[in-house]
Amino acid sequence: MLEPLAEYMRTVGSERDAPFDRISNLKQQNIIFIQSQQIDREVSRNLSRQLKEAQDKQLALEKEVPLLRHLIQEGAGGFLQLKDFKIEATGTPGEFRYGFTVRQLVQGFRESTGKIEIRVIGERGETTDLYHKMKFNHFQNFQGSIKVPDDFEPERLVIEVKPKTDKITPVSETLP
Repeated sequence: MLEPLAEYMRTVGSERDAPFDRISNLKQQNIIFIQSQQIDREVSRNLSRQLKEAQDKQLALEKEVPLLRHLIQEGAGGFLQLKDFKIEATGTPGEFRYGFTVRQLVQGFRESTGKIEIRVIGERGETTDLYHKMKFNHFQNFQGSIKVPDDFEPERLVIEVKPKTDKITPVSETLP
């Protein structure tokens, strides 16, 4: 008599615990799903970052190809490149600090001399040109500050490298 009663109690107990077991299993599956989503998002972010870096490198190489082709076709001895341009606000209205590097692309080329002109172009024209003297064998870093009138809205910056050294091709780059 006790045997059927014990069997009945086990059956009722397992039926009573079944919803709790299902809930526990569903909670565990939800945790796994959330972790999987987080991993997928992180992988997606990393791939996007790597793609942007690869596209930036490709763009830089694509910019160099026409310059080098021109260098070969014209028989020029040296060619300069602007690199690592940075600009930031100083905290003073209308004043910006900038920096960049000019490098010689041809190994072993003699000293590069000349000047660099910087112009800020906006809706109402241009600001006064800024000048740097250049004189280097491999590369030279440049930095300075630009002050524009309060009512002037800058749109782009033009940097022109004007070499005095023979057989170096002038370079001009426009930056937004």
